[in-house]
Amino acid sequence: MKDFSVVHSLRAARELRQIRRRGRQLRMLVAMAVGVVLLVMLMELGRAFGHMQQVNRFVQTLSVMSPAEVTRELDRMALMLTDRNPLVQNAAVAAFTVATGLRLEGGSGAWWQWWQEHRGTWKYSTATPTNEPGVVSPHPYRSAFPPRR
Repeated sequence: MKDFSVVHSLRAARELRQIRRRGRQLRMLVAMAVGVVLLVMLMELGRAFGHMQQVNRFVQTLSVMSPAEVTRELDRMALMLTDRNPLVQNAAVAAFTVATGLRLEGGSGAWWQWWQEHRGTWKYSTATPTNEPGVVSPHPYRSAFPPRR
């Protein structure tokens, strides 16, 4: 009987080690899956911020661009309207709204449809024509506020 209990306790100890090992493997697998998901989310967020910076540059330089340049930039941004990332789509909608002065309901799909219908006939014109040369500040708010002394 004594041998049976020793063998039994050895088997039980081995089974416990296997259970713990499987638990560690499962935790490692879950941690890796969470890491991959977070990495993909961070990449998408970074890509969206890159597109938002492009739109910001476009809006800042809009007043000094020729109509052909504006049309070419909007052609590029039209591809952003069909992106899978809603942040990228919203950035493109903002660019189209500022450039055209229109407000379309329906989000990026409505803008995509509008651009397909009007891209050949639409031409950019500034909202308030002036005789002053356009000045593009590297910082969007620097010219609006006087320097501190």
